[in-house]
Amino acid sequence: MLIEDDGEEETTGDVLQELQKDLFSFVPIQPPDIIEDKQNIAGPSLHPNLIILDDDEDECIEVEHPTAGKVISMDETLHQRWRREFFRAGGGGDRGEDVEMGEDPDPKFFPFASEMDWRVACWEIKDGVKEKLGLSYHNICALHKIVDHNIPARAEWKSTMISFRDTPDDTHLIQYRDVLSAIRTLLGNPAHVENIVYRPKKVFTDASRGYTMRCGQGSDGYLSVNKVKGFQLTAKAKSSRVQRLFHESMRVILEPLKKAGIERMDITGGDGAVRRVHPVLACYVADYPEQCLVTCTKYGTCPKCKRPASELSESTSGEPHTQNWTEEVIQNARANTDSFYQFQERCKDNNVSGGVYEPFWLNFPHCNIHLSVSPDILHQLYQGVFKHMVNWCKDLMDPKELD
Repeated sequence: MLIEDDGEEETTGDVLQELQKDLFSFVPIQPPDIIEDKQNIAGPSLHPNLIILDDDEDECIEVEHPTAGKVISMDETLHQRWRREFFRAGGGGDRGEDVEMGEDPDPKFFPFASEMDWRVACWEIKDGVKEKLGLSYHNICALHKIVDHNIPARAEWKSTMISFRDTPDDTHLIQYRDVLSAIRTLLGNPAHVENIVYRPKKVFTDASRGYTMRCGQGSDGYLSVNKVKGFQLTAKAKSSRVQRLFHESMRVILEPLKKAGIERMDITGGDGAVRRVHPVLACYVADYPEQCLVTCTKYGTCPKCKRPASELSESTSGEPHTQNWTEEVIQNARANTDSFYQFQERCKDNNVSGGVYEPFWLNFPHCNIHLSVSPDILHQLYQGVFKHMVNWCKDLMDPKELD
């Protein structure tokens, strides 16, 4: 989430470009002094690519962006809006001030008839009480209807059907929340006030400002689970249709971000402060197969850089992938081939999957999808690294010694 400030010359693109430059400058890689004596000695490894981590806690120095996150006005908080609507609906008039416990209990606990009604509802949900107790609801279903029909709506749910031209009867349902409403709901929740970062900043690990880390701000949707039908389709053609179905679904869900990212939108935070923001596609957390699907990368190669599969064990990264480069590969292959098979092979020659003609991330402002993908902690770090390290340690020592 990037914030607009009319008085600052630095553009959103400049901020993202600087972010990309410093993104992986986490810890310096410096080879330790090589000991001239080659005899085996106890101590740390002397591998030239060894990363030295200092256990001493350095005092971090934070430098916030001087103008971002400016409050342009104040509005009602979510709690204040709900209090006003509940008092009006409960017969208490248009009262916006704070209310103490015990004062006009009926409208305060709307849509429930009284404080006792509300407390029993809490008890019924927690303990599963289903007996009829003479309340305004007689079971959990009726209770949920009271809550769903009377509490102000948050992010709206939508649904869309997608089909391929040659199989119009083979429809695929996607259900999703309106992405802009979801953003307003998340940023407007008072529970998140202390955790939302509106002003990007650099955090220096020492006073010399040698290494930096960027701190900044990060829609529910259900994609179709129906199988792609087509008895005449090859395995490659079906795989391509699955990719196209995914990208078309994501395009439908995220399309409103394009206009809002360019033209901006005003957001009322949980503290009532109104800020002007530009929502952008900045981060996509996924495991490796989904990273390849999202970035249109050939499976078995790197979604982040252009190193071929045979060089992925190198200690340094290759030339970074860019969204424009991937788009050019797809467009050139499409313009210079006569069949889908030729198109796919031409793309794969450049380590692009060749499954789709138009990825969902095209024309998103300030977006580099290869920079946006982020590792999935469970599959890539825990199962992909830690579990292998444990197995290696089991092979090197007795299990009891490892325990």
